[in-house]
Amino acid sequence: MSVNTIVVGVDGSDGSTRAVAWAAGLARQVSARVVAVHTFEPLAHLGDMQPPYDFAAIEDAVRGLSLIHI
Repeated sequence: MSVNTIVVGVDGSDGSTRAVAWAAGLARQVSARVVAVHTFEPLAHLGDMQPPYDFAAIEDAVRGLSLIHI
């Protein structure tokens, strides 16, 4: 069996940062690619803003907080 792709969930937590690092290390060992998957739920952040809601601005603000650097 060969592994070509490793999919890892990313949510900005310490656990997901470790999972991405682990996946990257494994991918190097088996010559696979890593696909990081992250979802964005703008409705979870509505309490942080006042109407009118600018979902693009909400996403930009949240995206800036959840980047993972290895």
